[in-house]
Amino acid sequence: MQNLEQIPLYLNLACKLVTEAGGELTFLTGKTGPKVKVGEAQNQETQCLVNGHSIWIANNDDQNTDMMLSFLDKLGIKTLKQLRQHVDAFAARALPRHVDKVNIAGGTSKQKLLADIMLSEMKAGTRAEDVAIGADLDLSKIGSVSNKVYKLSSTNPPPTDLIVFVKGSYTGDSQSGNSVMHAEQKLLAALGKANSTMRCDVQVFGCKSPCSTCLGVLKDVSSTGRKNRNINLIFRNNRVDDMRSRHGMDSRTTTIRDLKVGDYFGAAT
Repeated sequence: MQNLEQIPLYLNLACKLVTEAGGELTFLTGKTGPKVKVGEAQNQETQCLVNGHSIWIANNDDQNTDMMLSFLDKLGIKTLKQLRQHVDAFAARALPRHVDKVNIAGGTSKQKLLADIMLSEMKAGTRAEDVAIGADLDLSKIGSVSNKVYKLSSTNPPPTDLIVFVKGSYTGDSQSGNSVMHAEQKLLAALGKANSTMRCDVQVFGCKSPCSTCLGVLKDVSSTGRKNRNINLIFRNNRVDDMRSRHGMDSRTTTIRDLKVGDYFGAAT
């Protein structure tokens, strides 16, 4: 699957910049435009899951998710292809970079990593304009429908089309002792509740490499999901992991609620 790690980095940075601008979207659009409501989110981690033409988005803090939903709706971004094109346009405008100079003077680690990934993709020839992401979608039939929210408390499976925002709490082995939840595990919980007819190749990626707890859960889901649900879970990209490490955004040892994998994907065999 194509490298898409710049999407969560962009969304995370956009949340921060929109908040600092009081809800103004000027830096996203290049002109004065509509505002969105600004919450009190902590702007922590953003993670995404791609399954075919669908992209699911989750955050450690659900207030970030609400803001992302608001500004993507305002900008009329409804598909993975549109989102990717928007991210490329933002990077070209707001993250000045040259082929021989990745680091941005005064830039944050996330800005530098986003620029680094963009440059790497340009060299590898895998930028969005070279890959027909979602090319077979009939955009004329999408209309003005808003992006969707899936709450993990729902008894229904998550939608599998276009852009879906995942919110809420997952059932975890450490639920009684730790209420901290990470975004990639929210996405895995949604995946576990999805219909078994979902496309089997699934990619999970985020701003940072997974912490020690999330890495263990990803490995468990990869094994159990493959055996019980025919899911091919992709969550490692060595090239991007090296970039994360250089910019201080590699994995950490963290104590959080770990997903009860058997409840979502069946018993290990």
